[in-house]
Parts: sequence; C-alpha cells; structure tokens
Amino acid sequence: LFRSVKRLGGEASWLPLAAPSHLFPPLTPFSKREFDVAFVGSVRPGSHRAQVIEHLRMRFNMAPQTRQTPAEMMATYANARVVVNIPVQSDLNMRVFEGPAAGAFLVTPPVDDLNEILPADYYGSVSGSSPSDFSDAVAQALDLSDLPERASVACSIVRDGHTYEKRSEVILRVLAETSQRTQNESSRARALGLAHARAEIGRAHV
Repeated sequence: LFRSVKRLGGEASWLPLAAPSHLFPPLTPFSKREFDVAFVGSVRPGSHRAQVIEHLRMRFNMAPQTRQTPAEMMATYANARVVVNIPVQSDLNMRVFEGPAAGAFLVTPPVDDLNEILPADYYGSVSGSSPSDFSDAVAQALDLSDLPERASVACSIVRDGHTYEKRSEVILRVLAETSQRTQNESSRARALGLAHARAEIGRAHV
C-alpha cells in the first residue's frame, strides 16, 4: 500500500515494527552467552520451522523451545550469540528487531526492506530455504572473528533508532506537520476570500 500510494504521487510514510525498549535486557558479553542460537515463536509439528529447528539443534547448542512471555523471550535472545529468523512470509517481523536489540546477531532469509533497518554487514543472510541453508548460515555467522562487534553495532542501531517510542515520535511529528500545513492552507484560503470580498466591495463603489 505504501509503495502504491507513493507511485500515485500521494504522501505516505513507512513505519515498520520496532523493538520494545521496556523489555531491553542487560547485554551479556558474548563469551558468557550460554547458547549458540535461539528462536522463539510458534512451531507446528512437521512444519518448515520444525524441520529447520531440528536441523539447528543437531549442529548447535540451541536454546530450548518453550512458550515464553515477551520478557522471557528477550532474556533468551540475550543469552544467545545468534538469533535465527524463520519467517512465515517475507515480511519484516518483530524478531528482526528483537534479536539485535538483545545483542544477538541476526541470521535471516531475505525479508522486505531489511536494508532500511540494518546495513548488510550487520546481519547474516540465509541463501536458500532448506534446513541445511539455515544451519550453514548460522555456522558462517558463528565463525566470524568480529561477530561480537557486528552484533553490538546492530544492537545500537535498533536500540537507538527502532523502538516504539521512536515510531511514536515520527507519528506525532507527521501529525503536527499535517496540522500546521492544514492551518496554513486554511489561512491562505481565508486571506484569498477576504481579498476577493474587498475587490467586490471596491467594484461596487466605482
């Protein structure tokens, strides 16, 4: 919808999801993180997600799959070096923000507009859709000599610029600008109306 409106020449602003700053956990040093990789989300038995997770669990020390509150989920991510995103669709979901906000390195298949959030060097890409593609991408991430530094940069990007407070600031700014523009247009219309009325009065007295 956003792109359609822009193509038609309309005014539109894109606001993706964000990270919940009230749930930001303390950042655990990478050397003290218990798990190689974590994923928190619904997993239907026999699904693609289930297959990916099973493959990851065979290769890595993976955080347990349990039902978690949002606060527990963020704590789990803060105790993992990598958060893997296994999206149902190619949309920019909350995990893309939550993982980096917890200081973990994001590994994800292509999702829409991710480069608007994180530069390419600060997340890992899954090249295909098979379980082995996911586990290979996680292995490549874990082998990065500067993985903690990359994760730290991504964490700062999300915590500083992609929280719901930041999204609210954008909404309030746009509303204020729209209100000001409407007031200006209304004032111009009143001024033109007054000028027209004065002109008509002037002609009536000629």
